[in-house]
Parts: sequence; structure tokens; C-alpha cells
Amino acid sequence: MNRFLRYPPATDEDRDSMGVHNKKTSRSPAPVPTTSPQLTVDTGARRRLIIHYKDEKSARRGKPDGVHGIEARWEIMNHAPASVNDLTHSSFDTNPPLALEFDERDRGKRVYMSGCWEIEREGEKRPSGAIVDAVIP
Repeated sequence: MNRFLRYPPATDEDRDSMGVHNKKTSRSPAPVPTTSPQLTVDTGARRRLIIHYKDEKSARRGKPDGVHGIEARWEIMNHAPASVNDLTHSSFDTNPPLALEFDERDRGKRVYMSGCWEIEREGEKRPSGAIVDAVIP
């Protein structure tokens, strides 16, 4: 039926009077996730941590729709941090996985990390996920 409305072009008023839906002029925004990222750490390379992330309610890796990227907060510490605010270093990633490089003197030390989603359209961040730890290989 749409092919009959193209020539001569039907106006929006014509379409309304015929009971035909008009095309949208703007895109619908993707739903914003209400969950946090879940981090898994690969320690297979020397002095490098490869951080894979996924939505905590998803089975597949990567970021969910409506998310620009992830902010991973991390810190080398001797004991578990009391909160995410104790993690002073920050790395941002938009294309998984995220790689963190360390010096030779850091090998064998424990890194604590947590991630939070950054939303595309607002630039705001969602709540942080659980704090995970790994030993620098």
C-alpha cells in the first residue's frame, strides 16, 4: 500500500485522513540499562590484565544497548577496599576487552577493580558493579 502513497507524494494530513500511520521523524532512544557491569579478568599475559565485561543480566560479553562504554576503577592494594571510592585509578573503554598494563615491579601484587556503565545520550554513569580482584602476572 505504501507504494501508492509515494507518487504523487501524500502529505501527512492525507495519510491521517486515510488512517495510514505517518513515519517517525526521530529515532527512539535505546533503553538505558539499570544493571551494572560484571568483570572477568584474564591473567594469561605477563604484566597485563585483560578485563572482559558484560551486563550482569546478560549471557554474552560486551556492553548493552544504549551504553557508550565502561569506566573501570582500579587500585593496587594489600587488602580489599571498603568501597569503590577507594579505587583511585580509572580507565575508560568503548571496545571490549579492556587491557591494563603494569610495570615489572608490580608483578605479584593484587589489583582490585570495579566498573560502571557510561550512558550514550546523557554521559552519566550508572552504579558500580561488584569489586573483583586479580594478581598481576
